[in-house]
Amino acid sequence: MLIKFNNNKQLEIKDQEISLLEVCRRIKAPINFGCRIGMCGTCIVTIVGDINNVSCKNEAELDFTTETNERLACQCTVKGDIYVDQLKKPIKANGNSNN
Repeated sequence: MLIKFNNNKQLEIKDQEISLLEVCRRIKAPINFGCRIGMCGTCIVTIVGDINNVSCKNEAELDFTTETNERLACQCTVKGDIYVDQLKKPIKANGNSNN
């Protein structure tokens, strides 16, 4: 599967499923991470295209994301080709931007 990022970095992997956190670590993608366990909302990204190529949202993601294609990179598992776009402003659990 092929995972592309908005800064033109990409990774082709043979794993059937892999965490987006692990992909970011492997290619040093420009995704900000805080807690890495779904508690801070720092790593919110937008999945562009087929959202069926990622795992279903878990409870932590439902607290931080407002759109169907917004995901926490630390909680998301990739199952097929995706394009990842990083949000500029992390969103707090109440849905407000951090500023």
